[in-house]
Amino acid sequence: MLTDYVSVDYPQAVSDGLVINEFEYAEMQEFAAEIRHITATLPGQPALPSIQSLATVLEKAIHARESAQRIRELSSEIRRLLLDSYDIASHPQQAPDPTLGEHLYQQHCAACHGAMGNGQGEFTAGMNPPPTDFTDVARALQRSPYGLFATISRGVKSTAMQPFESLDEHQRWSLAYYTGALHVSDATLENGKSTFDQNSSLFVLNALNTQSLAEIASTQGTAMANAYAWLRKNPDEIFNSSANDPLTIAISNLERSAFAYRSGQVDVAHRHAVDAYLEGFELIETALANIDSELVLQIETRMMQLRRAIRKTAPQNEVNDLVATTIQDLQKVQSLLNEQAISPSVAFSSAIVILLREGLEAILILAAIAAFLIKTGRKDGLWYLHLGWISALLLGILTWIFSSYVIAISGATRELTEGITAIFAAGVLFYVGFWMHNKLSAQRWAKFIQEKISAALDKQTLLGITLISFIAVYREVFETVLFYQALWNQSGEQAQNLIISGFVTAAFMLVAATWLIFRAGARLPLRQFFAASALIMFALAIIFAGKGIAAMIEAGIIAGFPVTFARVDILGIYPELVGLGVQMTMAIAASLLVIRQQRRSHT
Repeated sequence: MLTDYVSVDYPQAVSDGLVINEFEYAEMQEFAAEIRHITATLPGQPALPSIQSLATVLEKAIHARESAQRIRELSSEIRRLLLDSYDIASHPQQAPDPTLGEHLYQQHCAACHGAMGNGQGEFTAGMNPPPTDFTDVARALQRSPYGLFATISRGVKSTAMQPFESLDEHQRWSLAYYTGALHVSDATLENGKSTFDQNSSLFVLNALNTQSLAEIASTQGTAMANAYAWLRKNPDEIFNSSANDPLTIAISNLERSAFAYRSGQVDVAHRHAVDAYLEGFELIETALANIDSELVLQIETRMMQLRRAIRKTAPQNEVNDLVATTIQDLQKVQSLLNEQAISPSVAFSSAIVILLREGLEAILILAAIAAFLIKTGRKDGLWYLHLGWISALLLGILTWIFSSYVIAISGATRELTEGITAIFAAGVLFYVGFWMHNKLSAQRWAKFIQEKISAALDKQTLLGITLISFIAVYREVFETVLFYQALWNQSGEQAQNLIISGFVTAAFMLVAATWLIFRAGARLPLRQFFAASALIMFALAIIFAGKGIAAMIEAGIIAGFPVTFARVDILGIYPELVGLGVQMTMAIAASLLVIRQQRRSHT
């Protein structure tokens, strides 16, 4: 608040190196000293030395009566570092209401600042300094909504501006947005709306809240600054689109996590840290992986480290560091996605990868079981197989619709469901692989053939096939829909057309994979088919185990232990110790079973 206040009011104190208002200049000196004093008491952060150094430079610059531009640059940089490095809640929890803001302004502010915001209220006589003129364009361009919110919340020392403690947070943000737009002309609004309509995907909620229009104009141009001015009058336009924006959700939950942890609410902090990943970052991973896969892994690792730090009640500065660095990485992601992620080529490739990644294991299981039923003369069992995957597909779509329009299903619940089904599927598939491989010894194979395979598949076994089919598909459907929904929201019209093309292309690829598996299975003698299918089931069990444990870690049920290791999503291999340990144990067990069976076959 102080840096924002100094940035805006310094030109009223000094001009061309001369003091033009002694009271204002004394106030600037006082506030600069206060900024230096406060930064000296801040908890440790990587950026703190820079903040403290800049605070000292700012104080000296004010004493030296340097230019207003120099003071603005120093104040803005201090403010930016503070917002980036500390858990400062700089965003409203909901869209501010300008109509409510106008009502509150007339009720609480007009008597001093004037009904039109020009600083000419009925109580202005004798006030020193006089009330702010919100219609002064030059000064208004230097203010951010967050700076106004902070002033409204805390007041200004040594002035008539007292904190509005009787107003709740939403009311204070609404008042901040209203006062921050009182200077905006009709022409600016018209130009701003046109710019926003043409470039709506380029606007960032963080910039709207924490940057002044002058800062935006200097970095993005006057047209974009006009559009942000229009958004101050129409915040719903960006808040409604940002409410479901994965990056906004991720950053917001990280800020809440740090705040809750500082307040001693460890469980709440952990829940927000989990939501930052599941409700936010996970939904844009695929699009980002096509641009910068190393950054994806870096953010995932930091988020896992944050959850571990909260669980073990690590020191506050460790949690703050993890939150700050993760938010900085997410802000890099925002820039990357604004530049590249919504391009048609990225949308197309992402659409293919999503469906292939989520559907390949399910297709492999379904195709292997179908081939098995056909080769063993039990085509009637295909009905049970189809019942399973069709039921899963319908239930997955209904679950998505229900969660979108009736109740909210959290990312943790979604991930927990996926984790449980994946681990259960891993157990079933490992057993099926063992069962198939166990039939390969000469004695057991002869007995199996004598008893007729078709008779061995009783109703209970067929119902088991339905269950496997259901689990294989249901665990993928709901999450696949969410990934496509997130990708769709990030894309323009041309890119959205290519998302559809990518989905259709991936669907044909999955159909082709199914046909190849059928064809390969049909050419194998029955015993060799059993051997190949057993190995496939073992492999899928290991993959599902890795994915299931990863999902449980992401849901915050299991504590993760990141290690340096290769990441192969399609194989369920992640650089995490628990999952790798379970997969290695299963691989060793499967290998021992195969070796044991081979020895039996030779006896």
